[in-house]
Amino acid sequence: MSLIQTIKSTLESQNSFKMAFIGDSITSAEWIHPNWREIIEHVLKEELTKQFEDWKIPSWGIRCFNYGFDGSTTRDIKEFVSTGIIPTNLDLVIYLLGNNDKYIKVPTDEYLSNVKNTISEFTCPIILCSNPTTNNPDVNKAYEKTYYQSFLNFLSNPDLICFDFFKETQKYDLTSFYTLINVPGNEVTGVKPGEVDFLHPNRLGNAYIAKIILEQAFQIPFNPEKYLQDLKNDIMDPTYQ
Repeated sequence: MSLIQTIKSTLESQNSFKMAFIGDSITSAEWIHPNWREIIEHVLKEELTKQFEDWKIPSWGIRCFNYGFDGSTTRDIKEFVSTGIIPTNLDLVIYLLGNNDKYIKVPTDEYLSNVKNTISEFTCPIILCSNPTTNNPDVNKAYEKTYYQSFLNFLSNPDLICFDFFKETQKYDLTSFYTLINVPGNEVTGVKPGEVDFLHPNRLGNAYIAKIILEQAFQIPFNPEKYLQDLKNDIMDPTYQ
């Protein structure tokens, strides 16, 4: 059964579908709107509305929860799940693995163990994503040699839906994704005050993250430029196909 049909079936039986987005600041994305979480929620409700006579069923029933924690590591996420801060009674989880573990020098084997322990707590379908490519070659090289290798271990797991954002995002012009000016800077990541943030994608970058998930997980065609242009033109319900 496709994920769209899973959502439809769950809504029909429970009048509710709880979907959680888990990860670090790339997931929380509270610093940009619309972010990829918001886009996915909007598109899923639009698409499911076509399959119900009563629009309230998907509009009210699909509930999306932001469990993205800025600066969090896999240690933090594991603890949040084990202590109930992140609930496990969910219908779908999208877990975008981050790269913050390097700042506290988490060993790669622990990184892998943390992710395994976290996802083992859920019984619902899980979409597991690697960290997107940044606009900093040195950061990318270090990630590819360390935590990215941990992500690759999950590709053969038939119980997971895995998306290699690190490779997928390299298909695009990353300079157009990373244009945000970090006014205060970020001492931890090495971004100086007033510099372009090479770690956090802008609206276009977020729209392309949404595109990858919508098209590959839900088989919903999504045109990021069309969607953002409609928003720029104050279209209340932006189109995306």
